[in-house]
Amino acid sequence: MGGFRHGIGTMQWSDGASYQGQWVEGKADGYGRFIYPNGDQYMGSYKNDKANGWGVMHKNDPELGPIILEG
Repeated sequence: MGGFRHGIGTMQWSDGASYQGQWVEGKADGYGRFIYPNGDQYMGSYKNDKANGWGVMHKNDPELGPIILEG
């Protein structure tokens, strides 16, 4: 696909963030998991490199439970 990520794969950034999931033409698109540098995680749907639709945010804080998002 023109040298872009396409299919299922993982990207890791130098700040410790990572995305594992589906890619379309180099952008997160489909289902995936993003891990923030602080350990928070979002698992859900992506479209054009942005969270889109249903997902669950897991905060790296034992006092907070999962947060269900629709967007």
